[in-house]
Amino acid sequence: MKNIHQLGILIVLMILAACEESAKENPDFVGAEVVWSNVSDTIQDKYENVYIASYDQVSQDNQNPVIFKYDKDGALLWKAEYEDTPVDGRAVMVTTDRYDSLWAVFSVDGGSNDLKSISKNFIEVDAFKNAIFNTYGKASGAAKALVIAKINPSNGRILRGTFFMSRTEEGDVNAKGKTNSMEITKMGFGQNQNVLIECHSWFKPPAKKSNTSKFIFHPDASDAAKKGQSYWTLEYELTWDLAYIVNATVK
Repeated sequence: MKNIHQLGILIVLMILAACEESAKENPDFVGAEVVWSNVSDTIQDKYENVYIASYDQVSQDNQNPVIFKYDKDGALLWKAEYEDTPVDGRAVMVTTDRYDSLWAVFSVDGGSNDLKSISKNFIEVDAFKNAIFNTYGKASGAAKALVIAKINPSNGRILRGTFFMSRTEEGDVNAKGKTNSMEITKMGFGQNQNVLIECHSWFKPPAKKSNTSKFIFHPDASDAAKKGQSYWTLEYELTWDLAYIVNATVK
């Protein structure tokens, strides 16, 4: 098994090298003030540690989100499991910012008050306190909300996190309407350390003054703005501590 893990890491390193070369040739990756990363389940830090975003298939219809950290020789340093509830959760992206801090994006298809839910299970103290959205919100069905998180590289715990979703109604996300799906397509970081995401929103996306108690629809999210798609494409700028939406643009 150890040899299989080491072979896997060698393959990952080869892929990362190819991606890095592609990034140098692709101007979309580096802007005047923002360094962008496409969605990837693998990243290598400056110490050549490799992080892999994945999930554990715990039952026929339930997954738990996990991240693995390997050293440069392919040895497993830690495996972090972020929730263990009936909610279907997956780690969908890992990346690093310009200061080599580790970030991850998860998807979850429901909320939970369980102590093993993603906002309570494997976190540092107050990781979701004063976040833009500190909860999945009221919902039914299996809408996939995002969780954007800064990760402690020494143990995998969530240092700071926020949910991010579309909604069917404005107002308190725990009392009105239903949470609906959002999918990340890119993630970036500005020189001011702010976090940027590009995403697809399948129902009304949040405006810049939105928060847990007051979700506000983006004023530019018209049917025409979908440009023939079944979703809106948006770019958001979030403060580095994930407490506020600084900018929200329908593309």
